[in-house]
Amino acid sequence: MANEVNEKYSWDPKKRVLNLQERGLDFVPLADEILSDPNVVIEVDPKPNMAGEERFLAFGLVNGNRLCLCFTPRNGKLHLITIFKVNKKIWRKHYEKDN
Repeated sequence: MANEVNEKYSWDPKKRVLNLQERGLDFVPLADEILSDPNVVIEVDPKPNMAGEERFLAFGLVNGNRLCLCFTPRNGKLHLITIFKVNKKIWRKHYEKDN
């Protein structure tokens, strides 16, 4: 199945459904909210990935939820990979360090 796209993002529809089922989070609408957090922190993902592309982690606060969005630039869009809630320790290490 091909990736789905909108004006800003692309994503794998299977990964989107899996993320919804496993975590109850839909990264497509939440991406805008995370990236528009005035205190968003974006870092290079230090873990290597099989695709060999540089990935980024965006830490942002949405409706009181501490979230991390993983994405990579691809074909002029941000390709959304996953989203997950982060615990307080990870949150402090990444999001609160500069705020």
